[in-house]
Amino acid sequence: MNSAQAPRFKCYATKRHFENRPVFTWPSDQWNNISGEDEQLVLMDVTETPMSGVAADAPVLACVAENYASPDGHISIYRYDAADGSMPINKDSYKVWRGDTLKNIPNLAEIVVACGTCADANLYQFLEENVFIVKEEPGDDHWLSELPESVQVLINQK
Repeated sequence: MNSAQAPRFKCYATKRHFENRPVFTWPSDQWNNISGEDEQLVLMDVTETPMSGVAADAPVLACVAENYASPDGHISIYRYDAADGSMPINKDSYKVWRGDTLKNIPNLAEIVVACGTCADANLYQFLEENVFIVKEEPGDDHWLSELPESVQVLINQK
């Protein structure tokens, strides 16, 4: 079976049309290969992800993925920024939306119309074959004085 192509949908989504935030696509099989068991943090190489550009902006201390029992997952990237003084660790968070989440978003029909495509078998196959990684707004834990203990344990096990 050939991979589905949905270039208009992909272009629309990655132009910040999902929650007006940066969006990346990644083949589902690559996410599944690194994301590990449900509820378990897994250390990953940020340079092998669609967010690899973040490594050009600042030293990356760690990148971790977490799969959830629900359809979604999460990625956290920890960067070092000396300009932040006593809180030099910056945490960037990303939601990982899988096919079931995307197929059930309330405004999918509007998105399909806006990007000039069809909600057909090809689109649904494309949504199954890819995850959409959506950058989250910085939370209360964006600035940290040190890496979380759970991340330090992963690094030390490596």
